[in-house]
Amino acid sequence: MNDGVALLLRVTMPSVRTQAVLLWCLVSCVVWVHCHYTSDECDWIGSGLSEDPDNKSVQQLYLGCSKGRVDWDYAYGAIRITFQYGNSGKDFQGCIKPSSKFTGANIYVEGRTKLEYLIHPKLQDKDHNNAEDEGLWKELLSRTHCFESRDGRATLFAEAMPNMDGKRKTVSFEYDLKVNHHQQGKSRDTFEDCRPCNETELMTAFCASDFVVKSKIKEVSDDLSEKETRIELSIGTIYSQIEGVFTNTKHGRHTGTVSMPLQCGVKHGSGHFLMTGSVRLGKNHLTCAPRFSEFRKIAKEMTEKGLNECDMSDVINSPEN
Repeated sequence: MNDGVALLLRVTMPSVRTQAVLLWCLVSCVVWVHCHYTSDECDWIGSGLSEDPDNKSVQQLYLGCSKGRVDWDYAYGAIRITFQYGNSGKDFQGCIKPSSKFTGANIYVEGRTKLEYLIHPKLQDKDHNNAEDEGLWKELLSRTHCFESRDGRATLFAEAMPNMDGKRKTVSFEYDLKVNHHQQGKSRDTFEDCRPCNETELMTAFCASDFVVKSKIKEVSDDLSEKETRIELSIGTIYSQIEGVFTNTKHGRHTGTVSMPLQCGVKHGSGHFLMTGSVRLGKNHLTCAPRFSEFRKIAKEMTEKGLNECDMSDVINSPEN
């Protein structure tokens, strides 16, 4: 069941070619005009082919889903996208991941008084026939680009670059919103994702995560550009996973990689762990990772007390090693 509502409207502006005009739009677009509501949509597909070249308006999108995608083909002019997490009013971290066909647009995050680059446009002017430039461009497209909401909303401004070369311009990306669990009005705790899960969180994570596995850590490496630590796993048992998270090797073992924020300072550890997490924009994000022996003990105690949220017999009956 979709958890969002999309709203489409237009606000007239004279131009979007300069930073001064972009700032003007930031101020003037706060004033809402006649709106057209479209319910139950998490995705938006649009085309510049339907636009009047003399119309300098900015198209407004309001998306209230936790995840979805935006596809703007033959991009012309600009679109302004406001995200919110359903009707919760909660603050969130939003991330977008460009598709391989993303070309020809500058994307900004709207602040209170200024616009800041989210996807820097410089590489879009590079020669993609040059191997070095092409490598940098592919790296840009492979990354996720994140931003924070304010008062339960976050707004991106996508400006199509002038079509001087006659090539097709496409703005295409997936988005994912994750609720911030800090108190309203306080800044996001950058170490929130680093703390160990408590018993209640472990129970919920085991029953509701995108993946739950018993595994050993093979290798730990830091990716400074993505500000994350990647953890390569050797998986002994898969308790649950959505399709295609972990792959089967020719030796019959499953392997895969999960990630955590760089500031968590993850180090290599020996022994088995119970690892749970979510899949965001094609990446496996680790949420809980207790030692398996500790989790097995908690699962047994919770089950005996009738506090388990789902069947945990596979863990309880599993050998610790």
